[in-house]
Amino acid sequence: MNTGNAPTAVAAIAVAAKRKRIYNLFRLAGATTASGAKSLQEIHVAESRMLHRLIRRGEIVATSQDRYYLDETAVQSGRRKRITIMVLGIAVIALIWVVLQFLNRQ
Repeated sequence: MNTGNAPTAVAAIAVAAKRKRIYNLFRLAGATTASGAKSLQEIHVAESRMLHRLIRRGEIVATSQDRYYLDETAVQSGRRKRITIMVLGIAVIALIWVVLQFLNRQ
């Protein structure tokens, strides 16, 4: 059994879980609109690399006075991008596999 990609898969799952946890904390706190923006302490979210990544992507939006909210539209857009990248990656791997099968029959 080849487990060479297992660490990569585990890391991807951990990243997705962290992202989902942050989304859920914002939703539970009701911080999903600019008018509902709250401090990180109110949301119970700690400063982290994942939080800053979501801020850079525009999924978490900073307002004045260090308040933040979850932009659901940006979350859905990011999800579509991740799915597109995954599907394209699978398609490339499948294409490479088909080409290699063809070349091995030559």
